Amino acid sequence: MKNSLSFTGLASTITRLLHRFHVILFALVSIGSLAAATLFLNELISRPTTNSDNTAAGKFDDATIKRILLYRTAEEQVSQASIPLNKGKRNPIVETP
Repeated sequence: MKNSLSFTGLASTITRLLHRFHVILFALVSIGSLAAATLFLNELISRPTTNSDNTAAGKFDDATIKRILLYRTAEEQVSQASIPLNKGKRNPIVETP
């Protein structure tokens, strides 16, 4: 008896199996890949964040503080004369008489 494996016989067997089960194999590989990606992303999201104590304390310079103090609060009235309006622009949605 001859018990040798031929490459063509093995290749044809594998080809027939792939042809017969290609949809099932595609579904298994796709679902498995999506499950692995979901698990990796879940692990990445659920890791606790590490706060490093080496962060430098932010400092504002005097010019920035002065600019912040110039802002008005919502309670302060703003006169129409202080708001610079560009007379050349118009609202295209509003109908003019």
